[in-house]
Amino acid sequence: MPSEPTSSTMPSPTIPSRGGKTWLAVGLFASVLLNLFLAGVVTGRLAGAGPVAVMFAGAPPASAASSGRELMLERFLALPLADRLRFRRAMAAHRDTLRTAAAALTRARLHVLAVLAAPTYDSHAMEDAFAAVRQATTAAQVALHEALIEAAATLSPAARAKLGSPIRDEGG
Repeated sequence: MPSEPTSSTMPSPTIPSRGGKTWLAVGLFASVLLNLFLAGVVTGRLAGAGPVAVMFAGAPPASAASSGRELMLERFLALPLADRLRFRRAMAAHRDTLRTAAAALTRARLHVLAVLAAPTYDSHAMEDAFAAVRQATTAAQVALHEALIEAAATLSPAARAKLGSPIRDEGG
């Protein structure tokens, strides 16, 4: 009868000690996600309306429904389907250019935050970082405007009139 292997004759499986490494990886991943979220929040506050704008301007921000972007979206969605489809097709032709410009702008804004968070403040680096944001902003606006010029040409005269009519103050 063959002898059964005993614990002394069986090779013991080695279980790598990953407990510390796993928690470190999870912690680093969570830290990166939190930093990206906070960078987005700070960038959004620097770039748009919100509590920071209220502090500096002293006026409450416009309600979401009355923002220019929301009004234009409402107007766009009210256009006939054929106009909307032609417009979207024309804009889609510029998708890669617009994404590249938006990504460059995001990188430039994040660089400002990195320069700001540096252990020592370097005003020249900050000036350069903000100059890069201005340049990326201009490039993104130029790309968007060129796309909009072509897309607007696909709209019917009635659709252009509807989109271009003056925005009225809706109450206050």
